[in-house]
Amino acid sequence: MRKTKRRNSAVKKILVRSKISLACVEFSSNAQSIFLNGKLLKTTGLEVPAHEVISLVTKLSTLGSIKTELENWFLTNDSIYYLNGIDLESAC
Repeated sequence: MRKTKRRNSAVKKILVRSKISLACVEFSSNAQSIFLNGKLLKTTGLEVPAHEVISLVTKLSTLGSIKTELENWFLTNDSIYYLNGIDLESAC
């Protein structure tokens, strides 16, 4: 349990430093994996640029296997796909 708390804290730190809106994405982790779901948006409410998503995946992959159910991105340790634009009027 303590390791999971530390891992969740590390994931949160990466998301915050990357200026990802925690209001729009939920995250959790276990000993092997990191789970993200929701929408990947900046704290400004704008889309995250591809080069920043690549950097985010690089950082998160140091903590474990990435598994996502995001509305606008498909991310794993090996793959990054932009799925579609989102309606920024109803961002989260």
